[in-house]
Amino acid sequence: MARWGLFFSLIVIIIALFLGSGIFTYYPGSSHWETKDAGFFTGLIHGVIAPIMLALAIFTDYNMYEINNIGWFYDFGFIVGILLIWGGGQTTKNVVRNYYSNKMTEEDHKNIGKLIEEKISEKIKSIKPGSSDEKGQLIQNKSEKNKAEVVEKKMPSGSVSSKDKKARGK
Repeated sequence: MARWGLFFSLIVIIIALFLGSGIFTYYPGSSHWETKDAGFFTGLIHGVIAPIMLALAIFTDYNMYEINNIGWFYDFGFIVGILLIWGGGQTTKNVVRNYYSNKMTEEDHKNIGKLIEEKISEKIKSIKPGSSDEKGQLIQNKSEKNKAEVVEKKMPSGSVSSKDKKARGK
Protein backbone atom coordinates (compact mmCIF):
# COMPACT_ATOMS: atom_id res chain seq x y z
CA MET A 1 0.00 0.00 0.00
CA ALA A 2 2.81 2.40 0.82
CA ARG A 3 4.38 1.74 -2.57
CA TRP A 4 1.21 2.87 -4.34
CA GLY A 5 1.19 6.09 -2.33
CA LEU A 6 4.77 6.80 -3.32
CA PHE A 7 4.05 5.90 -6.93
CA PHE A 8 0.97 8.14 -7.01
CA SER A 9 2.93 11.01 -5.45
CA LEU A 10 5.68 10.66 -8.04
CA ILE A 11 3.15 10.63 -10.88
CA VAL A 12 1.48 13.77 -9.51
CA ILE A 13 4.85 15.48 -9.19
CA ILE A 14 5.83 14.57 -12.75
CA ILE A 15 2.49 15.76 -14.14
CA ALA A 16 2.73 18.98 -12.15
CA LEU A 17 6.28 19.55 -13.39
CA PHE A 18 5.24 18.89 -16.98
CA LEU A 19 2.14 21.10 -16.88
CA GLY A 20 3.80 23.84 -14.93
CA SER A 21 7.06 23.96 -16.81
CA GLY A 22 6.09 27.31 -18.34
CA ILE A 23 5.14 28.74 -14.96
CA PHE A 24 8.41 27.69 -13.31
CA THR A 25 10.12 30.62 -14.90
CA TYR A 26 7.84 32.77 -12.76
CA TYR A 27 9.00 31.63 -9.35
CA PRO A 28 7.57 33.33 -6.24
CA GLY A 29 8.99 36.83 -5.91
CA SER A 30 9.96 37.28 -9.58
CA SER A 31 9.34 40.59 -11.37
CA HIS A 32 6.56 38.97 -13.46
CA TRP A 33 4.19 39.03 -10.49
CA GLU A 34 4.57 42.80 -10.01
CA THR A 35 2.29 43.42 -13.02
CA LYS A 36 0.07 40.35 -12.77
CA ASP A 37 -1.45 38.72 -9.68
CA ALA A 38 -0.85 35.01 -9.08
CA GLY A 39 -3.98 32.81 -9.26
CA PHE A 40 -5.04 29.30 -8.28
CA PHE A 41 -2.88 27.34 -10.73
CA THR A 42 0.13 29.47 -9.94
CA GLY A 43 -0.50 28.78 -6.25
CA LEU A 44 -0.78 25.07 -7.06
CA ILE A 45 2.57 25.07 -8.84
CA HIS A 46 4.18 27.19 -6.11
CA GLY A 47 2.83 24.72 -3.53
CA VAL A 48 4.33 21.79 -5.42
CA ILE A 49 7.74 23.47 -5.61
CA ALA A 50 7.48 24.86 -2.05
CA PRO A 51 9.92 22.33 -0.51
CA ILE A 52 12.52 23.20 -3.15
CA MET A 53 11.86 26.92 -2.74
CA LEU A 54 12.18 26.59 1.04
CA ALA A 55 15.66 25.12 0.63
CA LEU A 56 16.55 27.89 -1.83
CA ALA A 57 15.11 30.58 0.45
CA ILE A 58 17.43 29.54 3.25
CA PHE A 59 20.57 30.14 1.19
CA THR A 60 19.45 32.78 -1.36
CA ASP A 61 17.07 35.72 -1.74
CA TYR A 62 14.25 33.67 -3.33
CA ASN A 63 10.80 33.65 -1.73
CA MET A 64 8.74 30.56 -1.01
CA TYR A 65 5.37 32.32 -1.25
CA GLU A 66 4.18 34.91 -3.80
CA ILE A 67 3.09 38.14 -2.11
CA ASN A 68 1.34 39.57 -5.21
CA ASN A 69 -1.60 37.16 -5.44
CA ILE A 70 -5.38 37.34 -5.84
CA GLY A 71 -6.12 36.27 -2.27
CA TRP A 72 -7.64 33.11 -0.88
CA PHE A 73 -7.76 31.44 -4.29
CA TYR A 74 -3.94 31.53 -4.56
CA ASP A 75 -3.69 30.38 -0.94
CA PHE A 76 -6.02 27.46 -1.66
CA GLY A 77 -3.93 26.42 -4.68
CA PHE A 78 -0.77 26.73 -2.61
CA ILE A 79 -2.17 24.47 0.13
CA VAL A 80 -3.44 21.90 -2.42
CA GLY A 81 0.02 21.89 -4.04
CA ILE A 82 1.69 21.27 -0.69
CA LEU A 83 -0.79 18.49 0.10
CA LEU A 84 -0.04 16.83 -3.24
CA ILE A 85 3.57 16.49 -2.15
CA TRP A 86 3.31 15.91 1.59
CA GLY A 87 -0.06 14.13 1.73
CA GLY A 88 -3.09 14.79 3.86
CA GLY A 89 -1.85 13.30 7.13
CA GLN A 90 -4.01 10.15 7.11
CA THR A 91 -1.01 7.91 6.46
CA THR A 92 0.95 9.46 9.30
CA LYS A 93 -2.03 9.08 11.60
CA ASN A 94 -2.32 5.37 10.76
CA VAL A 95 1.40 4.75 11.22
CA VAL A 96 1.42 6.38 14.64
CA ARG A 97 -1.79 4.63 15.73
CA ASN A 98 -0.51 1.21 14.59
CA TYR A 99 2.83 1.74 16.32
CA TYR A 100 1.26 2.41 19.69
CA SER A 101 -1.56 -0.14 19.45
CA ASN A 102 0.63 -3.05 18.28
CA LYS A 103 3.72 -2.28 20.32
CA MET A 104 5.58 -5.36 21.55
CA THR A 105 7.06 -5.51 25.02
CA GLU A 106 10.67 -6.44 25.72
CA GLU A 107 9.52 -9.81 27.02
CA ASP A 108 7.78 -10.50 23.71
CA HIS A 109 10.98 -9.65 21.84
CA LYS A 110 12.96 -12.05 24.04
CA ASN A 111 10.43 -14.88 23.68
CA ILE A 112 9.83 -14.57 19.94
CA GLY A 113 12.21 -17.45 19.19
CA LYS A 114 10.35 -19.75 21.57
CA LEU A 115 7.01 -18.77 20.05
CA ILE A 116 8.21 -19.56 16.55
CA GLU A 117 9.67 -22.88 17.69
CA GLU A 118 6.36 -23.85 19.33
CA LYS A 119 4.39 -23.01 16.18
CA ILE A 120 6.76 -25.04 14.00
CA SER A 121 6.57 -28.05 16.33
CA GLU A 122 2.74 -27.84 16.30
CA LYS A 123 2.76 -27.85 12.49
CA ILE A 124 5.08 -30.85 12.44
CA LYS A 125 2.82 -32.75 14.86
CA SER A 126 -0.26 -31.94 12.80
CA ILE A 127 1.20 -33.68 9.75
CA LYS A 128 -0.12 -37.25 9.44
CA PRO A 129 2.46 -39.74 10.67
CA GLY A 130 3.59 -42.05 7.93
CA SER A 131 2.34 -39.94 5.07
CA SER A 132 5.78 -38.51 4.51
CA ASP A 133 7.32 -42.01 4.88
CA GLU A 134 5.01 -43.39 2.18
CA LYS A 135 5.96 -40.56 -0.14
CA GLY A 136 9.63 -41.18 0.55
CA GLN A 137 9.24 -44.89 -0.25
CA LEU A 138 7.39 -44.13 -3.49
CA ILE A 139 10.12 -41.75 -4.56
CA GLN A 140 12.78 -44.28 -3.64
CA ASN A 141 11.00 -47.07 -5.60
CA LYS A 142 10.70 -44.83 -8.66
CA SER A 143 14.37 -43.92 -8.53
CA GLU A 144 15.38 -47.60 -8.22
CA LYS A 145 13.13 -48.46 -11.17
CA ASN A 146 14.67 -45.68 -13.24
CA LYS A 147 18.17 -46.89 -12.37
CA ALA A 148 17.26 -50.42 -13.49
CA GLU A 149 15.92 -49.11 -16.81
CA VAL A 150 19.10 -47.10 -17.40
CA VAL A 151 21.25 -50.16 -16.70
CA GLU A 152 19.13 -52.27 -19.09
CA LYS A 153 19.45 -49.71 -21.86
CA LYS A 154 23.22 -49.47 -21.51
CA MET A 155 23.83 -53.22 -21.69
CA PRO A 156 24.83 -54.67 -25.05
CA SER A 157 22.20 -56.57 -27.04
CA GLY A 158 23.80 -60.00 -26.45
CA SER A 159 23.94 -59.81 -22.67
CA VAL A 160 21.91 -62.14 -20.47
CA SER A 161 19.79 -59.53 -18.72
CA SER A 162 18.88 -57.82 -21.96
CA LYS A 163 15.31 -58.04 -23.26
CA ASP A 164 16.54 -59.04 -26.69
CA LYS A 165 14.90 -62.42 -27.41
CA LYS A 166 17.43 -63.46 -30.06
CA ALA A 167 20.34 -63.01 -27.66
CA ARG A 168 18.66 -65.15 -25.03
CA GLY A 169 18.03 -67.90 -27.53
CA LYS A 170 14.26 -67.82 -27.46
